[in-house]
Amino acid sequence: MPLAFLAIALAAGSPPAAAPAAPDKPQRICRQGEQLVGSHIRTGRRCKTAAEWQAEDARKEAPAPSLRVTEGQNDGLPIPRPQ
Repeated sequence: MPLAFLAIALAAGSPPAAAPAAPDKPQRICRQGEQLVGSHIRTGRRCKTAAEWQAEDARKEAPAPSLRVTEGQNDGLPIPRPQ
């Protein structure tokens, strides 16, 4: 008899609540190290999301903020002396 009451109670009750869905983590993409121009030091493997890689690639492809050459800049050329 107690089993009948248990079966009725389970049938009348609400279905068990589903476990809350875990938030999806963005997939990380890893790139091998690269060597910077003018340096002998290589960077290690780096992992970022696709959006972060797109932002970094866009930043690298963008032109320099200023391509203006200023006077008195030590660029290795001899400085002309007034005579």
